[in-house]
Amino acid sequence: TLSMERRRNARERLPACSISRRFPARAMESVAPRPGFSVRVQPPNSLPHYINVTSHPAVDRPLAANDWQVDVSHMERLGIDNLRVPLLVGPTRSVVLSRDSEALATDVVFNCDVLRLALSSIDATEQAMQLAPGPLIRSRLVELAIQNVEDELGCGPLGRDFELQYGAANYWGGTGKDRMTPVPLRTLLMLHMRKCEEQAVPKAAPTGPWRSERAKAERTSGHRPGGGPTMKPGFLSGAGGALYPDGSSEGMHPEGAGDPLGWMPKGLRSRVGVVDTRHTPEAQRSAVEAHINTPRLVREREGVAPEPSGERARGGAGGGGAAAGRGAPRHALEEDGSGGVVLTVDVPGVSSMDKIEVDVSDAALSLRAEGFEPLFLAWPRPVDAARATAKFRKLKQRLVVRCPGLVR
Repeated sequence: TLSMERRRNARERLPACSISRRFPARAMESVAPRPGFSVRVQPPNSLPHYINVTSHPAVDRPLAANDWQVDVSHMERLGIDNLRVPLLVGPTRSVVLSRDSEALATDVVFNCDVLRLALSSIDATEQAMQLAPGPLIRSRLVELAIQNVEDELGCGPLGRDFELQYGAANYWGGTGKDRMTPVPLRTLLMLHMRKCEEQAVPKAAPTGPWRSERAKAERTSGHRPGGGPTMKPGFLSGAGGALYPDGSSEGMHPEGAGDPLGWMPKGLRSRVGVVDTRHTPEAQRSAVEAHINTPRLVREREGVAPEPSGERARGGAGGGGAAAGRGAPRHALEEDGSGGVVLTVDVPGVSSMDKIEVDVSDAALSLRAEGFEPLFLAWPRPVDAARATAKFRKLKQRLVVRCPGLVR
């Protein structure tokens, strides 16, 4: 197993002449990356490392959040900081610099458009460089290249002190007499072949909008090429008329949808009405009059119950007649000696405060308890409604409302 691993590593580090024997010359030209610039990194206590930033059309453009490749205009306007940038890291090889010194070199391949934008503003003026996206894209490519080479080698950080080299020094560890010809990458060849296969497969026709071929179907549906009928007379080809002469009701709401009495037969439903005895128009009108009619509040304070009206006067459905017969609850109003008032209301049959509604203002009080008529009461003097308290005594079934006097 160890010898096989060594052979595999040796094949990855073969010079270009050995690789060219295994692949045709035409294929080798198509998988050699195009040089862009190089990054010289000096790791602590190690050989210098040259990272060749190159490009090839087989590498996709940066991807947005929806996994779609962005166009060049997007990168020119917004850069590539918030995009996922595809790249390919080649094998690391040794480079002889002189008789006594050597270094390491690694190729990192990006998309051609990305590298072109990164090199677009190298020779521009200082003012043009501030507006061009090239410096930002170039710094992002350097960051990605160093980080991915570190992950590929697994030998710790290479450091962030680097030097960018352009022109004649834009590629290290190449082939040829000048050692500047890029080395073909085996993984890039596989990626290039897969791209070619994808382009060779015909794309499916886009779906929709559908074009109707009804006229063509009418001309050919009646008979087969041999002369016989294509369909026997039956349900669809009969002369019984249209299937839905008034239109189909499929997908429509059924009759009576949303009606609380929709479960009833239609003839009975038309003769039945729904009456809510808790909120009849007469009860709402009497409550409004009780709040805005001061003389009536005075009569309530003197113990005169309001005249029932509407469904409650007639003993409507739902037990309203029983509630009307009990009248307003018994109550007693006293002064506490400090300018405030104390109201005691007896509500027999009421078990908790949840069944009592109390509304206190500076001039009056309104109370509604289950099984009793509403109680409207005007205070003998203005009180501070913001500091009013209400306490329900469960054993005595009694409500005590305390209202402090209004401080002038």
